[in-house]
Amino acid sequence: MAVNEIDQLIQRIASERKLSKEFVVEKFKEAVVDVLKKRRGPNSSFHVLYDPKDGFSIITEKIVKENPQDPNTEISIEEATKISPDVKVDQKVEIKEDFRTIGRRYMSHISEAFLRKLTEETKKREYENLMKKIGEKIEGTVLRIERDEIVLSLGNVEASLPFSELLPGDKIQNLRNVKRLKAVILEVQDTKEKKEKKKYTSPVILSRTHPNFLKKLLEDEIPDIATGLIEIKQIARIPGRRAKVSVKPKRPESVDIGSIIGVKGQIIKSITDELGGERIDIIRYSENPYKHVANALSPAKDILCVFDDEEKYVAIVSDADLPIAKGEDAINAILASKLVGKDVLVCPLKDFERVKPAKGITILELGEEVPANIIQILRENGLYYFKDLKSLPTLSELKRIGFKEDQAIKLLEILENKIVEKEKDGK
Repeated sequence: MAVNEIDQLIQRIASERKLSKEFVVEKFKEAVVDVLKKRRGPNSSFHVLYDPKDGFSIITEKIVKENPQDPNTEISIEEATKISPDVKVDQKVEIKEDFRTIGRRYMSHISEAFLRKLTEETKKREYENLMKKIGEKIEGTVLRIERDEIVLSLGNVEASLPFSELLPGDKIQNLRNVKRLKAVILEVQDTKEKKEKKKYTSPVILSRTHPNFLKKLLEDEIPDIATGLIEIKQIARIPGRRAKVSVKPKRPESVDIGSIIGVKGQIIKSITDELGGERIDIIRYSENPYKHVANALSPAKDILCVFDDEEKYVAIVSDADLPIAKGEDAINAILASKLVGKDVLVCPLKDFERVKPAKGITILELGEEVPANIIQILRENGLYYFKDLKSLPTLSELKRIGFKEDQAIKLLEILENKIVEKEKDGK
C-alpha cells in the first residue's frame, strides 16, 4: 500500500469515526506492533514510527553476535557493520525497515487488529457518553430477542432491554414485529466487571418500567413541561397499571394543570398507549403535606381530613369517595403512599374516633363552634390538622386565604383552647 494511500485511509477513518488523526495513527501503530510481536516472538524489540511524508516505518533493535541464533533478535557482525560501521559484538543496533515491504505480508492481520482496536475505542467512548445519559430516554432498533432480553441497536453500540424491565403489556410475541422501541438508560455496567460476570449481551441496560421513562415521555409530549412552565416533582408507578405524577407550575396563577391532559385527553392518551394502557393521574404538588396527601388520593375529591403520626398519614374520606380513594386492590392508596413517601391509611368517617390523633386538633374535632363554611375554607387550603400551638397559622396567613380579621381571631382562639384542653386531658 502506497504512503499516500495509507495516509488517506487514516484521514478517512478519523473523519468518519470523529476521532483525531493522531489517535488513529497511534492505534494503527499498536496494531502493527501486536501483529509483528506474534510473528517475531515476545523477545523481539521494535517500535513503529509515522511521518506524513514517508509513512510508516519499523525500527527494530537487534543485538550484534558473531554467530546469531535468533534472526528476530540478533544480527551478524557483518550485517551490522553495513548499518553502523563502528558497531561491536554484543552491542545493539537499530534497523529501519520500510513498512511497505515488511508490513505487506501481514497487512490483512494488521487491518483486522487495527479495525478491532478502533471498534473497541468507539464502543468505549460511546459507553462513556451513555454513562452521562443514565435516566435519559432513547429509541433503538430491535435487532433480536434472546432468552431473557431484547437486544437493540443504538447506532455504534448495542443495548440490552431485560424482560424484567418490560411493561406487562409488552408481550414478547408482539415485540417480534416491532422495529423500534423507546426506553430509558437504566445502567451502564463496567465492561471489565462484565467480562467477569456476564448477564446480558450489552453493558448498556435499558428499562421501560422505571419512573424516569414516564417522566421523559411527559417532557417530550407536553409543551408546558418541555418549556419549564410546569415542573414534574414526583412520580409513582405500578408499571403497566397506573401512575401518579405530581406537578408544580412555576407561575401557579397562569398555568392550568389541565393543559397537561390535552383536548379530550389526547396528550395523556398517547403516553398511555406507549405504556400499554397505563392510567396516569396528574395531580398538583403542594408544599403543605396534608394538602399533598389529599391531592395524591385523586380522583377522590371528598377528603374530610388528613393528619399524621411518625409512621403514616391518615385520610378520612366520605363513604361515597371511600372506594375511589382506596382504588381497586388499594392501588390508589398504594400509589399515594409512594408519591408522598409515607404510608397513607384511608378510613371512613365512622372510624375517626378510633384513629384520631392523640395530640393536636383536627378540623373534625371543632364541632359546632366553627361554622361549616369556615371548615370548608380550611379544608380547601389543606389546613386539616394542627399538631400544637406552634403549628397554628398566623393571622396574616388566615386573612390571605379569605378570612376576615375578626373571623381569623376567633378561629385562632378556638384552636388554641382546643389544643390546650386536649393536652390537659392527655395528662
